[in-house]
Amino acid sequence: METIYSSPFFGFTLTLIMFSLGRIISRKIKLPFLNEMIIASILTISVLLIFDIPYDEFIRSVAPLQFMIIPATIALAYGVYEQLIYVKKFLIPIIVGSIVGSIVSIGTIYVLARLFEMPQMLTSSLVPKSVTTAIAIELSTLLGGMPSVTILAVIFTGFTGVILGPLLIKTAKIKDPVVIGLSYGISSHVIGTAKAFEYGKVEGAMSGIAIFFTGIATVIVALLIF
Repeated sequence: METIYSSPFFGFTLTLIMFSLGRIISRKIKLPFLNEMIIASILTISVLLIFDIPYDEFIRSVAPLQFMIIPATIALAYGVYEQLIYVKKFLIPIIVGSIVGSIVSIGTIYVLARLFEMPQMLTSSLVPKSVTTAIAIELSTLLGGMPSVTILAVIFTGFTGVILGPLLIKTAKIKDPVVIGLSYGISSHVIGTAKAFEYGKVEGAMSGIAIFFTGIATVIVALLIF
């Protein structure tokens, strides 16, 4: 078994297989909490625990996928380009929404950190929770946080948005594709954007552009506060 998981292709292959299974299950059982990424994460963690595979070995073998985080995020720009007319028309709401969303996200962490007397390192690690991983890791390091905790917070935030997003949108009876897209992008970064694209191209594009502005706003607000 050690020979298998020590292979540089182990983590890469396992991740792709689990994501494919997650997508199949998600398409057959259409429930908000059965998102393909959530299922893939649970299945992957289960395999690591059952076969007692060292986390460090797994991380080392998924390096090619980690490298693809930044170009994959940049690739969202194509969807934005296709819907550029919406970006131009709603540029002010997009910018204002991203700034307000960043302030609310960081403000919530700041208030809770003070209320529960959380260590500064943990607070700094949680501040970038609502931005894409590439930005979150760099901002966490800059603020003196732990990137590993930040990654966990980013993933948890994304999954929460994917699970609760459809319920909130349905409850609030939101129909506007721009509002739906911005909501996912501002609150749930790339994971939310993947969900937004399920609604339509406009929603996905708005979510993608929201990631960009939210990332910039979060960095500026975080550096001003901390």
